[in-house]
Amino acid sequence: MEQEIAAGTRADRIAYLTFTRKGAQEARDRAMDKFGLTNDELPWFRTIHSLVFRQMGYKKSQVMGQAQFADLGRRLGVAFTGGVYSDEGMISGLGTGDRLVFLENLGRVTGQGLRSVWEGSDHGTDWQELAVFAQAYSIYKRNKGLVDYTDMLEAFCENLFLPAIEVLIIDEAQDLSHLQWAVAQALARDCRAVYVAGDDDQAIYRWAGADVEAFIALSGRTRVLDQSYRIPRAVHDLAAGLVGRIKNRKPKEFRPRDACGSAPWISDLDELDLARGTWLLLARNSYMLGRLEEHCLWAGVNFDSPSRRTSKTILLRAIMTWERLRQGERLSAEEVLAASRYFQDKRWAGGLRRLDPTMLLTAEDARQLGLRQGGPWYEAMDAFPTQERDYFRSVRARGEKLLGPARIKISTIHGVKGGQADNVLLLTDISLSAYNSMVNDADDETRVFYVGMTRARENLYLMTPQSNLYFDI
Repeated sequence: MEQEIAAGTRADRIAYLTFTRKGAQEARDRAMDKFGLTNDELPWFRTIHSLVFRQMGYKKSQVMGQAQFADLGRRLGVAFTGGVYSDEGMISGLGTGDRLVFLENLGRVTGQGLRSVWEGSDHGTDWQELAVFAQAYSIYKRNKGLVDYTDMLEAFCENLFLPAIEVLIIDEAQDLSHLQWAVAQALARDCRAVYVAGDDDQAIYRWAGADVEAFIALSGRTRVLDQSYRIPRAVHDLAAGLVGRIKNRKPKEFRPRDACGSAPWISDLDELDLARGTWLLLARNSYMLGRLEEHCLWAGVNFDSPSRRTSKTILLRAIMTWERLRQGERLSAEEVLAASRYFQDKRWAGGLRRLDPTMLLTAEDARQLGLRQGGPWYEAMDAFPTQERDYFRSVRARGEKLLGPARIKISTIHGVKGGQADNVLLLTDISLSAYNSMVNDADDETRVFYVGMTRARENLYLMTPQSNLYFDI
């Protein structure tokens, strides 16, 4: 972009497209900072879906949302939970409707068709049910004048309402689906320069429709960014050996940063010193994360994980409410009522419920309502979960902050793509489904573990398998 602007290209004639909103926002922020631009001067720094939504002139009221899916579910007798799809390559814990609409969309974004996607899926969905749903879903959208995001991409390719751009930059291109590639090709037709960035070795979203073969087959001049600014030599050597197993890939070599690092094997989580540095504790499948969470709770170290994000926030909010009240602040009755659930004596909560939720209260007001407890939160809140109380106190005793991002993050490998930490723990066990997929085609599973390895800035810890289903590193 620096070269293009220096050559006279206007910023609003440059499109930067990437796979996630987070990535697009980061690119926009960097460009605004580096070139002194405003947000309005970068109208095409977006995800592909966002660009199509804007260019086609859609409104939010035209797009299938949670309320519309709930209505569709009632009509068809299927459940939509409104949840998100698993980030590890499979659908689990979702309603029948969620699974059906996922497969229906997958058939279109991959260009494979519904029957082909169903035959290659492992989601326990009946073909007749899927076929009937796909027809009913299409009729529902047509009758209601609604579209989903796949419809938008298809309509864009048919109508070609192209924005006035001269330069197209596509990042994380290995994650684009067949339909997204069609959009990209349409956008590129009138551009004088197209830059495509990606790494086929990190293509781990095939389950969601990513067409890595299209990326590998791209023609044009190729430049390898051959210097890593993240991984040290020990991690580089191990990762290079692993990625060499992938049969269908673009050959590429890159240098590690000038640091030794380490990549030891461990057999027990107690061998990790979690007391300092940043950490990513990674597993292939989400059901394995509970073991890592239990260890961090027992060790008393502050961590974040997908399953605890909401509950941790609620608990910390209750603690803060009590401490602020105890220190003389006036808080709303609604805030105090939310914290009251962690007191065994519930009589004063009844009085809180009868108050205007916006009414401001002091600690003395709470006592007038019947509150008898006093002292710090861990003494006063006598219905606080014991394990959580001990955990929070242990974290504070270590001098760590409970608010803000934790220096230890627990995640699946898919969930942390793009992230990094000083230290990475990588569990090598995998689920039966992942194992069966690996037996049929090892390339995708190899890419997943390659991504996990290359998150480490200093040390990579590999956990010896705890079962007979594992990825052989």
